[in-house]
This record gives sequence, structure tokens and C-alpha cells, in this order.
Amino acid sequence: MFVADVRTLVSGGVFTVLAVDAPSPDSGLGVLANYGALGIFAGLLMVFARGAYKREADRADASNAALIKLYDLTLERFGPAFESAVRAIEGSTSLLSELRSEREMERREAAIRERLRGGGPSE
Repeated sequence: MFVADVRTLVSGGVFTVLAVDAPSPDSGLGVLANYGALGIFAGLLMVFARGAYKREADRADASNAALIKLYDLTLERFGPAFESAVRAIEGSTSLLSELRSEREMERREAAIRERLRGGGPSE
């Protein structure tokens, strides 16, 4: 176990490390002791960042899996209804197009009849 003898000087809210007993070279704490409190904060930050990244990656994977499952379920349940709705819309669009062309032809025929009777242009 690493036990450091740390003497600090407190001046105006600033801590200054005066001396630290060196840890044994075999312990992994030597690197942290070289960097002091900054090294400890960096180590804690790395541990927290790794845990947060893993947690968010797992959450994103679960969310993606739920979205794919919902998409498949939607296609399974509403796919036939969507297909029949598309066919109905296509049919009504073609019917409206035919009605519009018939109406346009009737209007033109009426204009031609009017001209033939001598009534002049009606357009």
C-alpha cells in the first residue's frame, strides 16, 4: 500500500505540495505520485469517461434494437393496409385524370359546336 508523506502550504486558497515520499518502483502508483493530484484526477476522469462511454454505447445499441423491432412490427401489421391504400390512391388518381380529360373534351366539343353555329369563340 502506498502511503505518502505530503506537506502542503496553504496560501490564499492555493495548495502547494512541498514534499512527497516516493513510492516503491514496483507499485503502479509511482506514475500517479509523479503527477500528484492532477494524475489522480486524470485517472478518475479516464475511469468515469470509459464507464460513461460504455453505458451510452449500450443504451444506443438497445435503443437501435428497439427501433428495428418496432419498424418490423409496423411493417408486419400495417404493410398490407399501406399496400391497399397505395393501390386505392393510384386508382383514384387515374380516375380523376380520366374525368378531367373527359371534362376538357366536353368543353372543347361545346366550344366547337358553338363556333359551328356561328356564335363566335366562346373561350
